[in-house]
Amino acid sequence: MRVPPRHVDQLNRLNRLRAIFEQQNERRPNVNEMADSAAISEPRVMETMSASARQCSIDAPFSDSNPTTLLDTLRDMDGQTADAALAIETLREEIQRVIKHLNNRERHVICAFYGINEPQQTFAEIGERYGMTRERARQVRNKAVRHIRSLTTNAVLRSFLRV
Repeated sequence: MRVPPRHVDQLNRLNRLRAIFEQQNERRPNVNEMADSAAISEPRVMETMSASARQCSIDAPFSDSNPTTLLDTLRDMDGQTADAALAIETLREEIQRVIKHLNNRERHVICAFYGINEPQQTFAEIGERYGMTRERARQVRNKAVRHIRSLTTNAVLRSFLRV
C-alpha cells in the first residue's frame, strides 16, 4: 500500500513542525498544537499522522524463514471455502443419485419445484406445465420427498426436504 504524494508532503511538514516544537518545549505536541502550527484542522492532522504508520506490502513474506504473506492469511469473503465447495458437490451428486429412483412425474415435479437443472417453479406453474392441479403437484412433491427420505441417509439432503 502506498501513501499518496500529497500525504507524504504533509507528513514531512508535520514531522518538521513536531521536531521544532519538541526542541522549543521539550515535549511532544498534542494534536491541537500540531494543527495550530501547521494551520490545518485537527482531523486532518490525525489522518495524516495515521498514514505515517509502518507500511508493508501485502505480498511481502512475514520473514525470511516464513514465506507466508499477508495476502495468504486474508480470507476471501466472496469466495467459497474448499470444504463448502466439496459439500455442495457431494450434495449435488446425492440429489442426482436419489432422483433417478423416482418415477418420471415425481422427478419432473421435484426438479421443477426445487430448481434442479431448471428454473424453480411454483406448484401452479408445475401443475399447468404437466397438466395437473396445483394441489396435485403439491401431493406429488410430498410423495416424492417421502420416497427420497427413505432412499438417503444424507442428513444435509434430508434437512432440505422438510415438508
